[in-house]
Amino acid sequence: MAEPVNEVKRPSMLISLIVLSVAILINALIIYFMYELEGKNCNCISDWRHDFIKYYAMFVIAWSILSLVLFAYLRHPIISLVVGLLALIQLYAFFTYIGDIQTTKCTCAVDKHPTLTSFMNFLRWFYLVMFIIIMMV
Repeated sequence: MAEPVNEVKRPSMLISLIVLSVAILINALIIYFMYELEGKNCNCISDWRHDFIKYYAMFVIAWSILSLVLFAYLRHPIISLVVGLLALIQLYAFFTYIGDIQTTKCTCAVDKHPTLTSFMNFLRWFYLVMFIIIMMV
């Protein structure tokens, strides 16, 4: 006979599913945006931050999918430390890179994708505020 589902687990699993789905969607948009800045006719900034942001977004998508499958097994202190350090580097890279894209008025981003560029600008500030809030808690 199957055990009844714990009512406390169900909402937390649903919230986790929603959060991971949103993470996948946002990081897919980040990957798309980064690829749009790599065109032949695009002379936007292309340094280590660009590559790090793109590959980190791919990592987050893979991590999110693994988290859905191996929910409890990914909570090891060493793994958390490494992921946290990568997230800190991502925060710096994303915040400064998107800011530079805005400052230089990169035509591939600002002119061709104004809505997506505005979303990325919002997202960089959102990431910074969330980081500050998490550090205060």
